[in-house]
Amino acid sequence: MIQTNKTMSLKSILHCFISAILCLISVESLATTNDARQVDWKLLFNQLFAQEIRKETLSQPKSEQRQYYQQQLREHTGWTPLNFNQTIEKTLSAKTTLEAYQIREAIYSDHRNHQQLKQSIDKNIPQSIRQRPKVRQYLDQLHEQSNHAIKGQDNYFLSIAAQDMMAAISQQNQQSSPRKVALVLVPGYAGHLIKDPIFEDILIDANQYYQRPPTRPITAENGLDFEVEDFRQYYAHSGNQKNYFDIIHPAGMKELGNTTGENIEATQKLTHWLKSLPKLYKDHSFILFGYSKGAPVILDAVRQSPDLKQRIIGYITFAGVIQGTSIARKGLDDLDLFLKGQTIGELVKKLENKQPDEILHKLSALFKHIPLASIDLSRLKDVLELFDYNTDDFDQIAKDILKRRELHELELGVIDLLPSERSYWNIQHLNNKNFAPDTFIFNLSAVTDVSTFTQSSSGSPLISPTINDDGQLDWKNFSIDALFLYFSSIDGFRLAPGGLYDTQVELGNTKVPLLDNRPYTATLTDDELKTMWQSTTINNILKTNQINSYEQFIKTPRNQLILAGNTNNIHPVDLGEIRGHHWSLLIQAFRPPANISEQHHQWNFPRKAYMRALLQTLALYNLVNLSDKGVK
Repeated sequence: MIQTNKTMSLKSILHCFISAILCLISVESLATTNDARQVDWKLLFNQLFAQEIRKETLSQPKSEQRQYYQQQLREHTGWTPLNFNQTIEKTLSAKTTLEAYQIREAIYSDHRNHQQLKQSIDKNIPQSIRQRPKVRQYLDQLHEQSNHAIKGQDNYFLSIAAQDMMAAISQQNQQSSPRKVALVLVPGYAGHLIKDPIFEDILIDANQYYQRPPTRPITAENGLDFEVEDFRQYYAHSGNQKNYFDIIHPAGMKELGNTTGENIEATQKLTHWLKSLPKLYKDHSFILFGYSKGAPVILDAVRQSPDLKQRIIGYITFAGVIQGTSIARKGLDDLDLFLKGQTIGELVKKLENKQPDEILHKLSALFKHIPLASIDLSRLKDVLELFDYNTDDFDQIAKDILKRRELHELELGVIDLLPSERSYWNIQHLNNKNFAPDTFIFNLSAVTDVSTFTQSSSGSPLISPTINDDGQLDWKNFSIDALFLYFSSIDGFRLAPGGLYDTQVELGNTKVPLLDNRPYTATLTDDELKTMWQSTTINNILKTNQINSYEQFIKTPRNQLILAGNTNNIHPVDLGEIRGHHWSLLIQAFRPPANISEQHHQWNFPRKAYMRALLQTLALYNLVNLSDKGVK
């Protein structure tokens, strides 16, 4: 690990961990060819997303369909003909913060963008490619299904569209042998503490299609800990269906490790999990989908387990901390101020014999440098009890938290999210050694408007609790997620260039550096740059590409720092942004216990439409490449 300044903050980076204290009580690769590079995959994916939104719109009353569709496009889609480099550059041309906000809103709200999303998906695929038989056949099938209404309860995998998609990804329609594929969803920070999976809706469809329980059954719970049914048992059968394509998801501490700690443990757990899947998956290739902190975890898989190199055919990231996040720096600063020169171990020892309220009060100081500082954890107990929220478990959790790994390994986990740490990893490891030929990396991102957290379906602010007619907290129109994301991201918006931020990660830092034309001066401090240049390992890598001076290093665009011949196995593709936030892929991270309310707020981002569009993009991506290679 590169030596870094370990004085940093405990800000937004620690949000899931602290929120958990409060609220969790309750083969043939998809090869990359020159033809694949001729397709505008970003526009194609977003057109498919718009088409899937429209199919859900068709279940609305006919008189409301047009208005509802337009509203959904404005609220959720973020396609722009500008790439993210151009978006950042244009936004930073502003003279004031207000002007920067107006520029980025104009970029993502341009009605002409919405018009382009409604055009035929054929238009951005060169005619020479779309006329190839298998590509043409799949496009025709997409057009045939474009007016098929989809209801929320419909299982996608039972549809004709899904059967076509699975056949295309697994090559069932080719003369060559079918290639089985599993899409593996890997959660992010504190994922081992959250019982609900990412992209829960589409995962449930896959599980039910293969006659598995909708989600992994929870077999035991104890405070923050929970255990789920053993994955080797859960994934050991596929019902009556042939398993050529599947979506699977590791869960809990045993399978994910301490996701608030170092990435390396989570990566090693993941690779062991992949190799320990039941024999049903012994011939499956993998596409790894990493969310947030899960992105650097999946990208490191082959380095930790080289024998998986030929089985991992691609990577997808959503809101990935690929190039770090600047709030991690502030996180270590705040942590240092909080500890006042003592180690976490020394702090824990001092708290061991304290009463639960004293422990909670002490830990509440972790919030001292954010607007949430006025909320004391022990005081929060009193507030929640006013709304019939049982806080009996708080006392036990206050004691347990002192013994748990999350607290003891907190600093190492934050360091792993530093822009300097991620930059060091990218320069050293994002190369042919760790990626098989023709490996794709799809980047998905979000751009947030803070007003997202201030309006519910009723029109009242999501971050302001209200009382219903029965005198109870109106959970339907109040969101702990929104409250925390809103308050914890304020400093992040100040730090993010042009306010282009998803509440946890800056826009540019969610992209693979091979696509990023910014010099490292845009994201690293002078001290971090000097430390990196002085690293013998980094220096030697740069010099192979004739980067021979520090001045040259800090001025060269990062996508030109590494010799192109060392990275040509990798095909990075930016699929663009959504208008949403870091947690848009979740129904809701923190939900009230069922005995309090089953009417919790749900994020209304069209997750299933988004995932259907992504799967269709993967199918087309595969068919374009296979046809170019002459596979019939």
